[in-house]
Amino acid sequence: MSPALLSLGAAGTAFALGLALGRRLISPLRFTQIVGGLGTGLALILTTTRLLAGDGHG
Repeated sequence: MSPALLSLGAAGTAFALGLALGRRLISPLRFTQIVGGLGTGLALILTTTRLLAGDGHG
């Protein structure tokens, strides 16, 4: 996945979550849970991609 596409998706997601939080459609606790889940998923995807590509070994 290209970095530009990833950045665009992250910005869109952050905007949508911020808008939902600002309009009180989701609670601050749920916002934190969603952001934490997205961050964890992103870290796992990036780690898996690097390992499959052969980068980052020792």
